[in-house]
Amino acid sequence: MNKYLRAISRGEVNEFLLGKGKYFEHHDKDMNYPDHDVSKSFNYLLEYADDYGYDKMTKELDKSLIEVITTDISPFDLSSLMQYIYIYINRSVIEKTIRYKWNLSENLKQTIKNKLNEFRNKYGSNNNRSSTDVKRDNPYNVNNVEFMIQLIKDRYEIDFLDYYK
Repeated sequence: MNKYLRAISRGEVNEFLLGKGKYFEHHDKDMNYPDHDVSKSFNYLLEYADDYGYDKMTKELDKSLIEVITTDISPFDLSSLMQYIYIYINRSVIEKTIRYKWNLSENLKQTIKNKLNEFRNKYGSNNNRSSTDVKRDNPYNVNNVEFMIQLIKDRYEIDFLDYYK
């Protein structure tokens, strides 16, 4: 069974999206790399879309991202979740391997904006990462989210948060 479908049926979508427990996906090149490989989980989303349609998948993903973002996550987790949006946009706009336009809901956009502002107020933002700073709740990871938003705007001309206007 597709891991995304299994996560939906078991109420474990948060764990799936964040790569927790049985949903953790190792990076192929380094099995000791401690972070979840979002691109592998994204492939399960594509399989789900092939079976149930892109409209259903993007609506489910939109809803699921909102649910996860409104929980007690770290800036690192938000950065990881933003990768799903980035990968989708890249495959749609540049690679053209996805032909369905995902119109992110206003609720998702606002939820991301609210969480980012919460993290900015709590941690600040800094693009300098100390080699000893491995915590997931730090200014560097807040900066990663800001960078991803700016990258999407610069590379794809999509200012989906209207954040820098």
